[in-house]
Amino acid sequence: MCSGPVGRRTNVVLVLADDLGFSDLGCYGGEIDTPHLDRLGRSGVRMSSFYNTARCSPSRASLLTGRHPHETGIGILTDDQRPWGYPGSLDVAVPTAAEIFREAGYATCLSGKWHLSSDTSTLNETWPTRRGFDEFYGILPGADDYFHPRNLHAGEERQPPPTGDYYLTDAIGEHAADFVARQADADRPFFLYLAFTAPHWPLHAPEGEVRSYAERFSAGWDELRAARRERLVEEGILGDEAPLSERDPEQLPWSENEAQAWEARRMAVYAAQVTAMDRAIGRVMSTLEHSGVADDTPRGVLVRQRRVRGGAATSGRTQVPRSAARAHAGRCSDQARERSRYPARRGRHLLQLRQGMGEPVEHSVPLLQEMGP
Repeated sequence: MCSGPVGRRTNVVLVLADDLGFSDLGCYGGEIDTPHLDRLGRSGVRMSSFYNTARCSPSRASLLTGRHPHETGIGILTDDQRPWGYPGSLDVAVPTAAEIFREAGYATCLSGKWHLSSDTSTLNETWPTRRGFDEFYGILPGADDYFHPRNLHAGEERQPPPTGDYYLTDAIGEHAADFVARQADADRPFFLYLAFTAPHWPLHAPEGEVRSYAERFSAGWDELRAARRERLVEEGILGDEAPLSERDPEQLPWSENEAQAWEARRMAVYAAQVTAMDRAIGRVMSTLEHSGVADDTPRGVLVRQRRVRGGAATSGRTQVPRSAARAHAGRCSDQARERSRYPARRGRHLLQLRQGMGEPVEHSVPLLQEMGP
C-alpha cells in the first residue's frame, strides 16, 4: 500500500464483504450496480488469485492477525467445542491489527460484523473493544435482521432493535463515515475496519432498491453465467484459455425451473444488498475526500467473497416475507449461487477443512487497491 505525504502517517481503511460471489461486482463481470467499487477496482489493482480460509470466522481471524486461523482459536466458526475442538474465540495471546495500530497512536474502529467471540451475550475479553478497537458499532454474531437487528451493539452496550426506516448496511456506512470525519478533524491517523454483513443471509433489502432489479435476472442463471464469463474476459480477469465450466450437475437448468419468478426475485434482493453496500462504501470514500485525508489514505478494499470463500454453498430455511416492503429472507438457492460464484464450479462450504490454502483461482479473493490519488 502507498504511503501518505512525508511527515504524515498513512490512514488505513479495510473493507470486507460477506458471502459475495467472485463475479458479482461490475468490475469482475457482474450485472449488479457497484459504481464505487468499480471505480476502485478499475483504477487500481484487481487480483484474480488469492488464498482463502474458506469460512467466515477463520477468514476474519486470519485477516486481523496475519496468522493461520488454527493458531488463533478459530478453527471452524465460533462454537466453543472444547475440550475436543476449538474454543471459537480469538485467542487473546494473538495480537490483532487494531491492537498494533492503537499502540502506534492510531484511532481504531470496527463498523460492522465481528464474529470472533463464542460468547456474544456477556462482555468478555474477546469482544472487539477488548481487542484493540476504540469504537465498535455493529453485530457480534454471524448474522442478524437487517431492519431490526436484535444483537446490535454500540461500544459494549447492546442496543434495542431499531425501528422506522433503519437498515443495517446504511447504518454501518454512516458510522464509518462519521468516524473518518471526526479523526480528520482531530488530525489523528486512523485504522477503520469496515466489515459489512452484506450480502450474507437473510435476504433483506429496501423495496425501492429491489425494484430496480425487477427484470435484471429474468434470463436465468444459465444465460447470466455465460454473460459473466464473457465480461470477465473483457475485464482481463480471465483469459481466453478459461472456457465456461459445465453447470454443476446437481443444479437444474433455468428452463426446467418451475419457480423462475421467485428465484429471480431472490436474486434481485441479493443484488440490492450488494448495491446498498456499495453505496455505503461510496459514502466513506466521499467523506475521505471531503475531509481532505484521501491522499493520506490508500483506498484499499479487500472484498471477501466469503469472497474470501466464493458464493456460499450452504442451504437453509427460507423465511416468509413479513410484508411486501420488507423484501425478504432466507438465502439464495443453490442454482442462484451457480451464477454468483462463477468461475467457481461449487461454493466454498467445507473448504475450511483445508483452510483454503493452495486452493485454485476459482476460490479466490480479489484485492482492489487504489495506489494513491
